Amino acid sequence: MGRTFCPACGTQLSYQSRKWPTTIDITTCSLDAPAKFPPTHHSWVSHDIGWVKTSGTLPAFPKFRPS
Repeated sequence: MGRTFCPACGTQLSYQSRKWPTTIDITTCSLDAPAKFPPTHHSWVSHDIGWVKTSGTLPAFPKFRPS
């Protein structure tokens, strides 16, 4: 469990938690064609930095998206 990083540039690629062992979060912008995977929601908005603005058009969750 943990994070994976690109060995060439260090970009974070994924995250997996012991709390949710069957779920892997993938950093969309690290993909070759991120436009093919548009966001469907915003998670963990309770931890956003003050200058981060979400779209306002997608569902937003203070923590993780409910199942």
